[in-house]
Amino acid sequence: MAGRLAKTRTWVNVYRARLIDPGLIHPAGHGLAPFTAPYMRDRAQAHEAAARVNRHQKTATRHAADGSS
Repeated sequence: MAGRLAKTRTWVNVYRARLIDPGLIHPAGHGLAPFTAPYMRDRAQAHEAAARVNRHQKTATRHAADGSS
C-alpha cells in the first residue's frame, strides 16, 4: 500500500491503525484493508478520483505558466 500511495510504510501504518481502531477497516493481510463501514469504499474512491483531477489541474496550470506542454 505504501508504494501505491507514494508514502512511507511508517506513514501507512499510522493511518491504517487510525482506521482499524474505530472499526472503519479490518486487517486482512499484506496490502489489504477491507472497509467495514457501508459506502466507505465509494467515498474513498471518489476522494481519490477528485485528488487525481486536482493534481492534474495543478500540473496543467504549472505547465501553462512556464510555457511547457
